[in-house]
Amino acid sequence: MIAAWLIAGFHLPVFMDIRNSVCGLYDFYKLFYAIYQIVLVGILPPLLMSSFGFLTIHSLHQRHGDQTHVRRKDRDLMRMLIAEIIVNIFTSIPYSANLVYGAATYYVVDKSVQRLEIESFITFFSQFLIHTLSVAPFYLFIIASKSFRHELISTMVKWWYKYILRQEQLNTLKNELFQFLNRQEQTINNQIIRISNEEECLLCLSKLATLILERLFDGDLNDTKTEFFLSLIGDLKSPAQLVNATSENSIAKMRATQWMLEMQIKKKPRYNII
Repeated sequence: MIAAWLIAGFHLPVFMDIRNSVCGLYDFYKLFYAIYQIVLVGILPPLLMSSFGFLTIHSLHQRHGDQTHVRRKDRDLMRMLIAEIIVNIFTSIPYSANLVYGAATYYVVDKSVQRLEIESFITFFSQFLIHTLSVAPFYLFIIASKSFRHELISTMVKWWYKYILRQEQLNTLKNELFQFLNRQEQTINNQIIRISNEEECLLCLSKLATLILERLFDGDLNDTKTEFFLSLIGDLKSPAQLVNATSENSIAKMRATQWMLEMQIKKKPRYNII
């Protein structure tokens, strides 16, 4: 079939001619092309469509018998086929007739401006009709066949659920995953800060304990100061208390106490016990 249509159009690149920088149909080939279009566009397609369409419907009817569901589909197929044949005829015949008219009046030179404009409009309109033949069957099938409409709606719904809604669900899951990861990252950062505060508190606490023990050993602390520093250490020795909301204040208090003790040690000379 493909080879036959290639052979049927072999004359186009052979007999097309260029005159005055315009590629067109001239002389006898203009009439030949009009007849060619009438046969291949205006007569053969409707004839072949009618013949093979009725043969297909007859074969389906013989195969399935009197089944109601199959007969309903056959009627839909018949309506679709008849509608396509009618549209094919009404779109191809004006184009072929315009080609015949152009070939018949090719040698008429005294055409008025109005006649040329009318011929130009008819040529444009006939070409427009022949090009609509490529898209017309889709709209004809929607109008003529109920089963085709149902199948089209079903296909569109499946496509909607498969691509549009699925993409929306994926985007929702992606956003939820990002939010979960952000919450986990924030939790980890808070834990890191908490651990660093605890380590700093423990370090200050150990330095305070060392300084207090040194002052106690030197006898520089009275009972009141000793109780104060020991109560401070007792309040800060619990790790759970080191990471609460007042951990920064606790660190500041320990640093201040450490600084006071260090200043007192620097003021008083140290004596080694021999």
